[in-house]
Amino acid sequence: MYNDKVKEAFANPKNVGFIEDADGVGKVGNAACGDIMEISLKIKDDRIVDAKFRTFGCAAAIATSSTATEMVKGMNASGVLPVKVVYKGTANSSKEVTAVMKAAEADEKCIGVMTWMHTFSPAKMWIHGLQELKKPLLHLHTQYNREIPWNEIDMDFMNLNQSAHGDREFGHITARMRRPHKVVVGYWQERKTLEHIAVWQRVAAAWADAQEMLILRFGDQPNNVAVTDGDKVEADMRPGYHVD
Repeated sequence: MYNDKVKEAFANPKNVGFIEDADGVGKVGNAACGDIMEISLKIKDDRIVDAKFRTFGCAAAIATSSTATEMVKGMNASGVLPVKVVYKGTANSSKEVTAVMKAAEADEKCIGVMTWMHTFSPAKMWIHGLQELKKPLLHLHTQYNREIPWNEIDMDFMNLNQSAHGDREFGHITARMRRPHKVVVGYWQERKTLEHIAVWQRVAAAWADAQEMLILRFGDQPNNVAVTDGDKVEADMRPGYHVD
């Protein structure tokens, strides 16, 4: 049985539907387990101005999709973030996480990945996806509600409205895999939290631009041979700069 909060989110979800003239559409889920979500986005001046979703699944899946789209719309409408955030759906398994990370890695317009643990997210679920991702990574440690109702908190609330165990699991696996990443802790609507995200976005954008950088060095051996070109080989291997 679900509590009243989950029932309300399920019965009256926000942003449900489909944008007919959407600028982007994405789908995530697993038909085998019965949870599938489709999200459509409307973009203006490089910012998401509207987001709607359609979910086939349980009450928890629908309620989570509702809160996630609210967060994305709120962050993009804040005017603080220099780069728009694109919601790619809620990944519930290793296969789904890997698919999201592969898509981000292949997308030339994607400068990095932000993760948010809405609930329990087992550490092993992230291994293969993180192995695929080479782009900058940010872990946003937040929750949908500003306050936690301590007097009436239950497992339904834990599953839908705060990160709890999921953030610990994700922090563990990134540390164990030695995966460089940024962690931002704070409420998603607070300006200070958004400003920290904005700093990471600017760094990630600079990194993305640097991947296409060509550097000309004079008075040097022009070959791309390791035995005569060690410094430039290392520049290509580590920061990704092509030096000639």
